[in-house]
Amino acid sequence: NNFILAYEEYTKQHEAPALFHIWTAIFLVGAALQRKVWYDTGHALLFPNLYLVLDAPSGKARKSSAADIGVELLHKLPGFKFSSEGITREKLIKDLASSATQYIAEGKPITHCSLTIYSSELSVFLGHGCVSCRTCGKHCPICYECQKRPERPERKPSSRYFD
Repeated sequence: NNFILAYEEYTKQHEAPALFHIWTAIFLVGAALQRKVWYDTGHALLFPNLYLVLDAPSGKARKSSAADIGVELLHKLPGFKFSSEGITREKLIKDLASSATQYIAEGKPITHCSLTIYSSELSVFLGHGCVSCRTCGKHCPICYECQKRPERPERKPSSRYFD
């Protein structure tokens, strides 16, 4: 009767850290609930949308294989919508539009566009390189790849005017 504990038991023989499996289970609950469940805070509706990043050095903690176990379960749910990990904005908008589902809540029709995107590599989903590095040019404190790179000299801002 407790999915997260049952999932933890299901994955206990796997070599990834238990914390990765617990967070994968929490993600699975949010993904399965989609936008069919919410909490009314009095100011806004709070939905179980989750954005999960399992972060550890490459090849050491079994991040992808821990998440793969959960994603495999999601693929077994009928009508569950996935999108590609390396996706353009345009394709994402099309996938969201085509994922529209309607149900009745409190006597009213509700339409939601729930979509799950799973990427075993964050850089594939976000694009080449770490977003923080491309944005600010400095090391990203949460990205192990960035921590390996040598310090870059700070650039002074400059402006140019083109006719």
